[in-house]
Amino acid sequence: MQFRKNSAVYTADGKQLGVIDRVVIDPGTQEVSHVIVRHGWLFTEDKVVPMAWVAEATADDVRLRHDITNLDELPRFEETHYAAYDADEAAATPGSAPITDTTTTTNTTTEYVQPYYAYPPIGVVWPGFYGDPLGTYALGAYPAQGYKVEVERNIPEGAVALREGATVVDNRGEQIGTVARVIIDDKTQQATHLLITEGWIFREQRLIPLNWVKEVRDEEVQLQVSADFLKRLPERRLQPAEGV
Repeated sequence: MQFRKNSAVYTADGKQLGVIDRVVIDPGTQEVSHVIVRHGWLFTEDKVVPMAWVAEATADDVRLRHDITNLDELPRFEETHYAAYDADEAAATPGSAPITDTTTTTNTTTEYVQPYYAYPPIGVVWPGFYGDPLGTYALGAYPAQGYKVEVERNIPEGAVALREGATVVDNRGEQIGTVARVIIDDKTQQATHLLITEGWIFREQRLIPLNWVKEVRDEEVQLQVSADFLKRLPERRLQPAEGV
């Protein structure tokens, strides 16, 4: 199997459900557990599709099992939740000045935000307006209510949602290309190779085994080998339906 960004995803009877956006990989085992499918046309949602639902995948398209007819009940890739600070969080972000802070755990990013403007409680007028011509209520008496934004990812703990098109760097951090495709073993569902694209005008492709990869992140893949070493490899262009 191979997955390429924007490959169409179809049901067994040919109904298009969306396009491939990301591949979810466990960095430790190299197992691909899910693919992220961008679903919908005007108002899109990114759905987390388990690999067990995939019947076949080429660079051109992905076909789901015959019993899968829609993605409506699947979780979204990212879900956003809004809530006010609790007492401890409010104490950690004092004052009325706008404050933004971000913390990240494995699958959840929390951003603490304090807005620029405050509003008095319901029923209390702004200073200097009709009910308070002398400005009895100082604006500072009603500090801006901080809130937090939590973005939760519905993928396995510790997994990485690799974006195809992610930057590829060598062992010295030098950018050498981008991820063009992820190649997966049909039987084990483990990622075996990355097809990377190099250059801007005369684009070349190199097939990189996963054991040459040092680290995989959502937007970047770091290799254990140098750019000079890769340049000595022969160019490899996969046909749309070709595996490894």
